[in-house]
Amino acid sequence: MAHREGEKDQTRFRSDRFFCEEGQWFFTTRENTIQGPFESREEAEKELEMYLHDLRQREKFGMSRPSADPG
Repeated sequence: MAHREGEKDQTRFRSDRFFCEEGQWFFTTRENTIQGPFESREEAEKELEMYLHDLRQREKFGMSRPSADPG
């Protein structure tokens, strides 16, 4: 996965990627999807790590990123 110029090879979370609604946590993706609900922010962060890992694996094998569901 490409990194922004000057960033090291590590996962960083944008703080605006996570949000809480009615006590449940979610995260948004660059593909404009919402993932969740999760019981805690920590769980959402772990799930985001797995989501990003899956994206990297797809890219490694030449597969495209999942697209946002238009409907």
